[in-house]
Amino acid sequence: MGVAYLVGLARQRSLPAAALLFLLLVDEIEGIVFVAVGIVLHRVDLFLAAQDALFPAAVLVAAAASVARNWRRATPAPPPAVEPLELGVLAERIGVAR
Repeated sequence: MGVAYLVGLARQRSLPAAALLFLLLVDEIEGIVFVAVGIVLHRVDLFLAAQDALFPAAVLVAAAASVARNWRRATPAPPPAVEPLELGVLAERIGVAR
């Protein structure tokens, strides 16, 4: 799978984009905690022992963030108003007669 496909997918608000965001967040949360506890504190055993609580918490946080980002997908925004750009209309706006 190409990186361009993943970048395009991440910008969308769709079910695959939500799944990708969920997986990335779970991975990032686990990675940050591993670096903080396992590497900085030199306690890899503590990181492995905390997986019973850490992994479900990471899943819940990632799921909440993924759902919150894709929540607005169900209600699309209305299209912006389009005004005619004719010469007469522009001339009336600035007060110049033709």
